Amino acid sequence: MKMIIEKKKIIVLLTVGVMMMSTVLSGCGQKNVIKDKNGININKKYSDEVMVNIDGSKQKYDEKSVTNGLISKETGIGIKYTEQLKTLIEKNNIFTWKNPPDSFNFKYESEELVNLGQSADKKAKEEEKAKASSTGSAESLKALSKVTADAYKELEKKSPKMSFDYAAVYRVPDEKNNDGGKDTEIQMKELYKNIEKIAVFNKNTYYLAYNTDYSNLTLNDKDKANIKNLIGDIKLLKNNICIFPEDDTKEAAVGFKGTIDKFNTKTLDGQNITESSFKDYDITMINIWATYCGPCKEEMPELQKLYEKLPKNANMISICTDAEDEPDLAKEIIDSVKGKFKVIIPDKNIKETLLSKVKAVPTTIFVDKSGKLVGDIIVGAVNENGSISEGYLKKINERLKMIGK
Repeated sequence: MKMIIEKKKIIVLLTVGVMMMSTVLSGCGQKNVIKDKNGININKKYSDEVMVNIDGSKQKYDEKSVTNGLISKETGIGIKYTEQLKTLIEKNNIFTWKNPPDSFNFKYESEELVNLGQSADKKAKEEEKAKASSTGSAESLKALSKVTADAYKELEKKSPKMSFDYAAVYRVPDEKNNDGGKDTEIQMKELYKNIEKIAVFNKNTYYLAYNTDYSNLTLNDKDKANIKNLIGDIKLLKNNICIFPEDDTKEAAVGFKGTIDKFNTKTLDGQNITESSFKDYDITMINIWATYCGPCKEEMPELQKLYEKLPKNANMISICTDAEDEPDLAKEIIDSVKGKFKVIIPDKNIKETLLSKVKAVPTTIFVDKSGKLVGDIIVGAVNENGSISEGYLKKINERLKMIGK
């Protein structure tokens, strides 16, 4: 009899505890949430404790610990993964990237493409290990390097037919002359056939973009089934979106606000380079990229076009963030577009003063003769009437005017 009474007490206590927790969560949600005219739930502020998705469901978001979704303070967007999406991410079939300050993107990669990528990465590690051990001859290392390069070439060749741009959640700031927002809109319209407006909040318009046609891709039956299930989850994915006020995007996305006044390093082709390289030009554009970054590689041909038509008083260089670890791959990427501009291998000072504050690539900054920042920092590529090179050229001319040149 005593045991039964004790069990009843425990049940009552648990019930009360659950009710209290529910009340707390409900209270947090109600105080922090507004609804727009379409009934979309929007959070009035960011919270590490609990926030509300647009359909009213509650979700704990924390940039440091979230494992079942994505959250970005500088974007003002959170996304809870659907079960299908989470499973495919764990299997490496979904490539996810955040493009501060504007979007989250999801791309499906076929099983064959995933296997090719893992094989290429394995060959790259074998090459790196052989170079570190210094046991192989120069010829054997060169042959190993070619094997690695060929593996990545095959991966790049097959990628367009074996990957599916699934979905993106993004925002477009409403401020006038917001070129970053315009660039995002152009990019999304190029990538996705379906674009749904979610809400307007805090001078931003939020969208969900997605594709449903994968008929032109080379996929096996399992890949087709996976993509079909992803498409079937679009409505659920939309409901799992969380909107809240974004941080100051320029400062949050890239914390660098000072001067690049000291560095002494080398370029990919072995030339010495220091901050004195800025002195010969009124404006120097610095494009920051990485060998693993798809959007970075896609804009490389346009960067070479830009380099060929720069004003005489302007220059363009690039910093490859992982050039020290992947010099051969970096050279291959530059050589594939016949790039003539200098590519810097970052030294300790560049890493500490600049790259440590860069949270996304590609990122582009502009400096004057003394290495001082001029104008806004650009995260992602720019576009002018469908041309990336013209977009960057416009930015360079704008900055020349800023310094009276």
